[in-house]
Amino acid sequence: DNTAYYTESFALAKQSVMSASMTSPNTVAIETGKNMSADEARADLKLNNNNSITNIIAIDPDANGRSKKFEITTAHNLDILDNNLIGLKGNYKAIDVGSYVRSKAFDDKYAYDGNDLGVTYDKKQTTIKLWAATAKSVILNIYDSLDNDAQPAKTIIMKRGDKGVWSSVLEGD
Repeated sequence: DNTAYYTESFALAKQSVMSASMTSPNTVAIETGKNMSADEARADLKLNNNNSITNIIAIDPDANGRSKKFEITTAHNLDILDNNLIGLKGNYKAIDVGSYVRSKAFDDKYAYDGNDLGVTYDKKQTTIKLWAATAKSVILNIYDSLDNDAQPAKTIIMKRGDKGVWSSVLEGD
């Protein structure tokens, strides 16, 4: 290749996944930097997290069956809390969950219909719950002052529960 490249990412563009978007628990839409057949994509694409590709479909292929866009089906569902990556010839790209988060499949799995989000208080304890299905951690800071410069009086790591509901219980009145 006699081309002068200005950046490493530009030089590797033809050997890279340009975009990767989770569309269902086990489906990823990708775009690569070069046209290839589904068989070439199957040979060159790899997932992390001990997952594998079971099927690849070229989207809008040319007359020779080559495309830059593919639909990938994975052997196991992707966990939205994991750092899911897909790579082409060792050049890995993070799989974006945005499309999946806006889908009916996501709503079916993570929608919370309880009526106890927020703060529930009684003299024995205060329970704090919030819904954040895509959060990897939630930290609750409790302040003794309304001053904007105040430091937290207490910091609590909230616990993740079903449907992405995080909770903490503060004992006492």
